[in-house]
Amino acid sequence: MKSYAPLFVLSLIAAACSSSDDSGPSSQPPPDNKPTEREVAILAPLSAPVTLTDAQTIVPTHAVAASFTQPSAIDPEVLKQQLADGFGAFTTGPGEAQQVETPDGAAVPPPRGNARKLTRFAHLADFQLADDESPTRVAAVDGPPPLEAAWRPQEGHECRVVNAVVRTVNRIHKDAPFDFVLLGGDNADSAQQNELDWVLALLGGADKLACDSADANDPVAGSNNDGKDPFAPEGLDVPWYWVTGNHDVLIQGNFVVNATSIAQSKGSKIPAGLGGTRDYRLPGSPIASDGEVPADAKRAAMPRNEMIERVLGHKGKAGPQAHGLGEYAKTTKKAYYEQDLGQSGIRLIVLDTAAESGGSEGLLRQSDIDNFVKPALDRAKNDKKWVLFASHHAAENIGDGGGIGGQQQPDAFSKEKWEALLTANPHVIGHIAGHSHIHKVRHVAAPAPATNGYWEVRTSAIADYPHQFRTIEVWDEDNGYLSIRSVAVNYATENDPVAEMGRTLGILDYTGHGVGAGQGEPKDRNVILWIKKPTF
Repeated sequence: MKSYAPLFVLSLIAAACSSSDDSGPSSQPPPDNKPTEREVAILAPLSAPVTLTDAQTIVPTHAVAASFTQPSAIDPEVLKQQLADGFGAFTTGPGEAQQVETPDGAAVPPPRGNARKLTRFAHLADFQLADDESPTRVAAVDGPPPLEAAWRPQEGHECRVVNAVVRTVNRIHKDAPFDFVLLGGDNADSAQQNELDWVLALLGGADKLACDSADANDPVAGSNNDGKDPFAPEGLDVPWYWVTGNHDVLIQGNFVVNATSIAQSKGSKIPAGLGGTRDYRLPGSPIASDGEVPADAKRAAMPRNEMIERVLGHKGKAGPQAHGLGEYAKTTKKAYYEQDLGQSGIRLIVLDTAAESGGSEGLLRQSDIDNFVKPALDRAKNDKKWVLFASHHAAENIGDGGGIGGQQQPDAFSKEKWEALLTANPHVIGHIAGHSHIHKVRHVAAPAPATNGYWEVRTSAIADYPHQFRTIEVWDEDNGYLSIRSVAVNYATENDPVAEMGRTLGILDYTGHGVGAGQGEPKDRNVILWIKKPTF
C-alpha cells in the first residue's frame, strides 16, 4: 500500500502506520476493564450466493467531503456524530457490465464455438491487518495528505473484515470454483509477528482467534459484537499463494526492522509527539499519543527472513505447503517463485518487490532479475507457457529504493527496464499487482509492433474503500485472442455485525475525510481485456 510518515524522517524511531476504532464511539469497557468470559463466535458458511458488482454495487449515500474538511473522527465523539450524520451509510445500486478493452482500441473478432476458460482465481490485495494497540502506531499524526493513512477508523474491525472476505471467496468458490487465491501483498501492516500470525490463521483457518494484543480487551461487553471478541476463522477452501508487500517486511511499510524497532514494537513506551495507539483500558477506547501501554513480546517486528520462514512452514486448511515458496525463496528469503496453473498453459511468476532496505516503493534488484526472472522467462518460453506476473508493486511504483525511510540502491532495476524486459517476451500476457489501493488497468505497449505488449491489472485494497477484491479469469477465445476477464467483488457480511460495522466505518473514512477512494474508473473495474494469443 501507499505509506505515509514524513515525521519519522526527523526521528530514529521506526513506527507503524495506523490505529483504529474497534468498538464505535459509544462503547464502554466493563467497569473493571477486564473482559468477562466470551463465547467463541462461529460463523456458518454463507448461505446466500454472492452478488458480484456486475449485478449490484454498494453506493455511499452521503456526499464525499473534501479531504479533512470535516473534523477528524479520531475523536470518539466526532466519530459518533459522523455516524449519526450518515457518513457511513450506503445503499445498493445497479451493476456495472464488463467493458471490453483492446490494446489499440480496435475491434476484435467475436469468440468462436470452442472458447474456453483457462484459469479462474481471486486476487486479494492489501489487508494491512494492523495491531491497533502496538506502541509503534502513529494515529496522532492523522491528517490531510500525505498523512491520511496514519489512522483508519475501520482498522480495529479488519480481522473480521478479512474473515468476511474469506467467507465470500468460499461461497463464490462453491458456486463457481476458483483454481486458487492470489494475495496482493501488504497482508500485515507493520511487519509484526502477531499480525502475520493473524493473517495465517484467517487464511488457514483456526478454532479460535482474537486479534487482540497484550491484555485481553472487550470494549463492548459480551461476545461477537466488537473486533476484540474471539471467533473461529473459516479459512480458505481454495489453495492460496503468498505475495510480499512493503508492509510485510517494514515498520509502517517504510522503515527497516532492526534491534531498535524490534525492542520498541514489543515494549510499552509510546513515543511522545509521534505515537498514537488505541488504549482499550479507558472508556471509549481513545487514542493515546504518549505514555505507556501493556507490552507484548508477540508484537516483535520481524526481519524478512523470519517472515519468509513462517510462511514456508504454514499449510493451513487448503494448502499448499509454503503457499508457492520454493528453493529460491528458501535460499534468498525473498518470495520469488513459479507456479504452473494446472493444465491452462499459463505459468504464474511471483516477484518480491519489497525493499528490505526501507522505503514504500517497489525495488527490483539486478541480481534477482539475472538469477531468477530472466531464467524463469526462458524456462516458460521453452516449456511453451504463457506468463502472468504477480507482485505487490506495479511498474509505476518501482523505484531505486529511496524515498521516506529508504536508501537508494545502486543495483535497482528501473521501471523502464522492467517494462522493456516484459514487452521483449511476447509470451508475457499480464502483470497483477496491488499497493496503490486503487482499481486500475492499463496496457503496456511493446516498442515493436510485432509483439503484443501486456496488461497490467491492479486491485484496490481490502483495508480502504471500496474494500473490494477481484475475480480474474483468463480465456482462450478460439479466435486468435486471449482475454483477461475481471469483476470486482464486495465482501458479504451475513450474520456478521462486526464485519458490517467495519464496512460502515470504511465508508465513513471515505465520505467524511475524502480519503481511501480506490474505486478507480468504470473501465478499471469490471473488464474484459483482449490480447493476441502469443505463439511460440
